[in-house]
Amino acid sequence: MLGCGDVGFAVASELKRREVELVVVDKEESKVEDLRRFGYKALLGDFTKPEVLKQAEIHRADAVLILVRDFQVVSQTLEVINSLKEELGINPLVVARASDEAEAHELKSLGATEAIASTQILADFALKEFERLRMMKREQELRELLKRLKGKMAVVLQTNPDPDGIASALALKVYARNFGVDSDIIY
Repeated sequence: MLGCGDVGFAVASELKRREVELVVVDKEESKVEDLRRFGYKALLGDFTKPEVLKQAEIHRADAVLILVRDFQVVSQTLEVINSLKEELGINPLVVARASDEAEAHELKSLGATEAIASTQILADFALKEFERLRMMKREQELRELLKRLKGKMAVVLQTNPDPDGIASALALKVYARNFGVDSDIIY
């Protein structure tokens, strides 16, 4: 990973959680020190320089993520990576951060395997968080409903229920039991 601002750190955290081997290169000493303190393999350096990418063991990389905002830096980095591909006989996937779709298209023409617009990253995150919060709200509403129920609950399935429907009904039955609500699954 080349560059580790806010977006980069979020990506690095998720990759670490998934136990992906990761090397982060950044030019800011304080960021590199923080990353090391959090258990990341981090190198201080200017990744527009081939020797820095070699030190980061680019020859072992399956993928390179360029996550800085500066288009000039990204395009210079792509140029260096393209030359290292030839020199070292490597071909990692290269994903670059772009500010918009036009820039993403240009970065692909400069050698990025994929270029993702920052606006799209933010939109995807916002939608994912919205969906997560919406599900939490629905679960909270179900919890409140189950707390108010008196007596027994019927979980009614369609005629000839499919396995997913049966599994969902069973999950609801078990969930309701945690609130003292007994239930029967019927169809």
